[in-house]
Amino acid sequence: MTVRLSLLVLGTVACIHAETVRVESDADLAHAAALAADSCGEGRLRIDLAGREFVLPDTFRILRSNVHLRGTKGTRFVLADGVEKPVIAIGVQDEVPREEQRIRRIRVSNIEIDGNKSGQSSETGREQPWIRNNGIDVRMTSDLVVEKVRSNRNRSGGLVISWKSRDVVVRDSAFDDNFFDGVAYYDSRNVRTINCSMTGNDSAGISLDNDFADSVFTRCRLVGNGDVGIFARHSHALRFDRCAIEGSGDWGAFLAHDDSNLGVHDIRFTHCTFVHNDGGIRLASVSEEQSSGVQIRACVFQGNGPRPDVDSAGSRVQVIPAR
Repeated sequence: MTVRLSLLVLGTVACIHAETVRVESDADLAHAAALAADSCGEGRLRIDLAGREFVLPDTFRILRSNVHLRGTKGTRFVLADGVEKPVIAIGVQDEVPREEQRIRRIRVSNIEIDGNKSGQSSETGREQPWIRNNGIDVRMTSDLVVEKVRSNRNRSGGLVISWKSRDVVVRDSAFDDNFFDGVAYYDSRNVRTINCSMTGNDSAGISLDNDFADSVFTRCRLVGNGDVGIFARHSHALRFDRCAIEGSGDWGAFLAHDDSNLGVHDIRFTHCTFVHNDGGIRLASVSEEQSSGVQIRACVFQGNGPRPDVDSAGSRVQVIPAR
């Protein structure tokens, strides 16, 4: 069912145009997907999903601005066997996105995403091998909200944000049991991740790289990830506040530089806990040129041995104990 609302002003239509699509059946979902993928679409589009399971034979793509994809209790997207694509793709999927393709004001809420990783044979598909099979793949997008989403069992990552996305809020969500990382953020700015969990992923809970900056992680819980809890490289101005990193297969947090000596700068951990990881925080850079400004304030370390709680290959780390 589709409901449209327009406002007529001075004989012309376009000041306000809102459309609500209620999705109960697979046919409804196909119709909603066509609207969301219409990059020429105008006005606001709200897609209200029924509380049932939808098996997706292809990616659900959002290629226009002003879209709210909203589920309810029981709404579940499951990727069909052999699709080898993201479950939800937000923003253009060209190999090199252009600024004029940027979309804005997107919201995804109250949906469980199951990437069916056991039913996929590869991290990428044949048609667009640069696109990974993530639960939610975000590129060249501004003013995005992801809330009350669970993205799990994906063949790549739970949520990946890249290609100059900015002004993003991710809150009250879970990214668990993914083949690689829980969340991975690259080449983006002003991403706030609040009250989220990244649990039981095969690689890192959080992975940050490729000039990621000006972002905050607040009250996030990273538990039982197979590699490090947090991986950060070529990133700056990051804040981790009251996060809990527990039971990682390697370091709780691993900070490093790349082959061009681009490391981490102005990184702060405040009131975080590191418990039963294979080491606390490791800074693998040897000079201030590679990495600088790492501060650890009032953090708690417990049972991370035999590796140190805080370790550096040479770059300075400032540790400020709790008062």
